[in-house]
Amino acid sequence: SDVEKAIKYLTQGTSFGGSYSLQGGPYPNLRGAMTWSINWDKSTACGSGVYEYANNIDNAFNGITLSDKDVKSQNIPLLYPNPANKKLTIQWSYDGLVEVIITNALGQQVEKSTHHFDNQNTIHLNVGDLPKGVLFLHLNTAEKESYVSRFINE
Repeated sequence: SDVEKAIKYLTQGTSFGGSYSLQGGPYPNLRGAMTWSINWDKSTACGSGVYEYANNIDNAFNGITLSDKDVKSQNIPLLYPNPANKKLTIQWSYDGLVEVIITNALGQQVEKSTHHFDNQNTIHLNVGDLPKGVLFLHLNTAEKESYVSRFINE
């Protein structure tokens, strides 16, 4: 895909045509391109519901994935299903109150709530009334820890 070609250009310097000249790169340690991805999907999706970057990012960064063991050992929140349809589940080994903020690709807040994670370590969010497309889930703890995860709302 064009996304994979563009990522290879950024990380390896492998050009795939065009007039753009890579400045100061390649960047072999690049592990994400959030602003670029938002702009890519916003300009190419055009309301079609097809998010090329979001749907291809795992392939583009092949091998850079977390196993279930990695997620548990690093206490990283797990979101599923992704893409979400009406309900999004967050599983996390955290005990306490968490502020949950959901923003759209432009950074605009579309939802805000507070939830208590306890020994069940799972909460369910109703996302059925939220905008369709790429959304960002922000989890903020009382200890000032923050986690951001991307999900697609269908």
